Amino acid sequence: MNMKLVVAIAGAMALTACDGNDRDDNNTVSGVDYSKLKTTPQTDAPLTLVSGEALNQHIKNGLRLKVSPTNYYRLDASGGAVAEVALPAAPPAADAAVSAGGGDSDNFSQTNVHVSGVDEADYAKYDGSHWFIATYPEYDPYRTDNFPGINVVATDPSAVSAEVVGHVALDSEWGGVSEMYLVENGESTSHVATLRNQWGNVYPVMPGFGFPAFDVSVDVMRMPAIEPFFGDIYYPHPVNSETKIQLVDVADASAPAIDWTLSVEGSLVDSRKVGNMLYLVTRFDPWIANLQFENGSKGVRSENEDALSAVAVQQLLPTYTINDGEAVTLADSCYVQDGISTTYGYASLVNITAVNLSDKTVVSSRCINGSVESLSVNPDSMYLTGTVWDDRMAERQQTVIHKFSLGADGAHYQASGSVKGYIGHRGDPAFKLHEHNGDLRIVTSTGRQWDNTIAHHLSILEEDNGTLKTVASLPNANRPAPIGKPGEDIYSVRFQGDKGYIVTFRQTDPLYAVDLSDRTDPKISGELEIPGFATYMHPIGDDYIFAVGQDADENGRVTGMKVALVDVRGDSPKEIDTILLGARNSRSEALNNLRALSFFPVGNELRIAMPVDYYHAETAGAYGSWQHTGLHLFKVTGIDGDNARLVEAGVIVAEEAGPDKTRPSGSGHDRSAFHDDAVFYSHANSVWAAAWDAPENAIGPINSGPVICTADVRPSLQVTVNAPGGNACSAKVTAVHNGKAIGLRAAGIDSTCVFSGIDETPGPFYIEASLDNYSTESQSVVVYRDACHVETEKVELNLTSFENGCPEVASPPSVTAIVSNWNTGSDVCSDASVTVWQGKASYILKGEARLQKVSEARSLSIAPPQAQCIFTGANGVSGQVTMIAEIQGLGSQEKTDLFIKQRDRCSVEPITEYFYF
Repeated sequence: MNMKLVVAIAGAMALTACDGNDRDDNNTVSGVDYSKLKTTPQTDAPLTLVSGEALNQHIKNGLRLKVSPTNYYRLDASGGAVAEVALPAAPPAADAAVSAGGGDSDNFSQTNVHVSGVDEADYAKYDGSHWFIATYPEYDPYRTDNFPGINVVATDPSAVSAEVVGHVALDSEWGGVSEMYLVENGESTSHVATLRNQWGNVYPVMPGFGFPAFDVSVDVMRMPAIEPFFGDIYYPHPVNSETKIQLVDVADASAPAIDWTLSVEGSLVDSRKVGNMLYLVTRFDPWIANLQFENGSKGVRSENEDALSAVAVQQLLPTYTINDGEAVTLADSCYVQDGISTTYGYASLVNITAVNLSDKTVVSSRCINGSVESLSVNPDSMYLTGTVWDDRMAERQQTVIHKFSLGADGAHYQASGSVKGYIGHRGDPAFKLHEHNGDLRIVTSTGRQWDNTIAHHLSILEEDNGTLKTVASLPNANRPAPIGKPGEDIYSVRFQGDKGYIVTFRQTDPLYAVDLSDRTDPKISGELEIPGFATYMHPIGDDYIFAVGQDADENGRVTGMKVALVDVRGDSPKEIDTILLGARNSRSEALNNLRALSFFPVGNELRIAMPVDYYHAETAGAYGSWQHTGLHLFKVTGIDGDNARLVEAGVIVAEEAGPDKTRPSGSGHDRSAFHDDAVFYSHANSVWAAAWDAPENAIGPINSGPVICTADVRPSLQVTVNAPGGNACSAKVTAVHNGKAIGLRAAGIDSTCVFSGIDETPGPFYIEASLDNYSTESQSVVVYRDACHVETEKVELNLTSFENGCPEVASPPSVTAIVSNWNTGSDVCSDASVTVWQGKASYILKGEARLQKVSEARSLSIAPPQAQCIFTGANGVSGQVTMIAEIQGLGSQEKTDLFIKQRDRCSVEPITEYFYF
């Protein structure tokens, strides 16, 4: 099967400086002219594959830009490029299915997705026999811990019943489960795949947001994840997230168990599944641990070049591991824009990774040298959109698109193109792109809503010899009528066959019907103006649309929720029925997440389920008071004829207001499933079952009962100590937890020994191993647990022998003094002195390095770099000392009774002290 993947690259938001002047007089260091470096611009140039030195230079130029002084307080424009590498071979992906789940899907509903044949991750998945539902412990009366998991619910539609028959508890380290897929094995489900993120500070670009059109880049929107000096904020550097995919074996529904884990470096942008082939889109920002932000410091640039030259490009690329095995590079080559200058660079990578869930193999990964914005997928194509922003000139706003083909071995680059405008953040961005008969349809906007310069555009593109070429656009010279009235933004888009539907809103809701039957001449065929707006439109064949949205008064003020049925036969849409749902505060996840809706065709009617927090008010337009939370049911009758109608079909109530209950307690992730004439509803970790024609008689809540844990006891720590030439089991290994030092027990022989202990205790630990005539080594770790047991943290400590004396390396400084002068702004490194006294012996510290930080002042202005200085020295000194810092004209400060601990025979534990003048 030959599928296509279309990718548009966006850069991440970042802050940079207002001018490009380097504070260091020496712009050229180690052959690199810093004054010429620029972030790779976003263009629709074709991509070319690079690796080795070319990729090394491009990424490292991006790192140079991140740390250079030109980067503070200015928004950046990122470039983008994509790459590929073949990983172990895997068989072809399974044919596309409507959605995840085994069995005959004609008699039960599945996840509501953007495109038929492409499954999307969700909180719940149904295969016709079992409903797999993510659980959130805070809503479970049987648990007081905070561990996520999955309930396995067996359904019996003929008896209208459900039972929780299995549960798997997951660790808390990776947070709750919001994304699940089913892995099919013939007519049944073999595994549930869960996707979770362990967050650092490198985030995916939010849907609908691109990046500004400027020259240089630094990621200061990402929060720092390092310890500050007394509340001061360091320049942030990337701390990458990690994405974990776990396969839970559910062949025995009563005993689900994790049997495969894939960990990928990078934050999860989005994912899709076609057949049993999972496509992950992740983002990773390379970094070198000892890179320094320049901030005007002489010599820092040269030190950075030494650090950059010591690191191979392979060390800058993201990796993956399977079952905690050896780390494997996702992709060792990347696409960059053809013809870019060697002075360009960008240090952010996105990977599109294909994972065969049936074979439990990583098939391939493609490296994108940039950040992506939003994602929409068809069985034979995928679209990732990225926008270049320039608020000064609307005509310079553009979305760049790169196209890839998809096959059994993953993605391959095909073509590039662009359209004017941005996708925007209102509505669902994935619906603004649509592939039909090989053409790409895309809806974009230019300008701004607040000053009425906003305008909307429909473009149709085709692939032509490596280029995505625009075939037609709307409006145009022959059809100049705008899409939307002045100042109206787009709230919803849907394409269906040769038609397109666009909802705009400011005070009323015009629904525009677009005739796409002639791909070279699209035209607005009609419009329907009604109060309020729709955020989701669901085609019912070619003749009708079911819409979910909010009602509004004549001034555009929201007054409540509504659902509507629209007749789209002919040129102009007509509203047939509208059902209002409560007061202004009434809400539903379905307003912004299509997966909260369930649809199930039965004969000549369509059954619909939607969770609602229902609020009632006596006065029109009032916020109202909460009445109930439940699953509201609707049906559209006569869908095959000319007289379709939308009717309410009842409510399965999960929670009701009362004297002691005035607000809902649900998770906000309610889901539903239809099966024959039964309806199943999940709310707050419980399940309800009802007959379609009698929802008021629903059975529930049905929940899992208490978690039953195994009786085995697990150690929190397992520490392997290596002492070449010695008896490692004679080492003293202690772990400090909550201020208490606890010795670990040893088991092993000769030079390697394993220590364990402190059973079933989660939390932070400081571990230290010492042995006579060996170095003392330590490490800090955090131990996590699931609902039953800790996850044993494995640590390895390598002790160095002192049998032949101390290592022939210079002793590190025992003392660091950080001196700051916020009074005169004088050069502290020149005007200050720091002396360490031990008895009658004195040690003068050397001051040469300035702090690299942003002032804690609200203005975030950079403090004068000369106003602080780092002094170091007293190498090898241990025991009790006194430290005195003095600045000419400002006096001195003294700190007494300081103690430097002798770590082992050859080293001490350094101390750091701070002086403010």
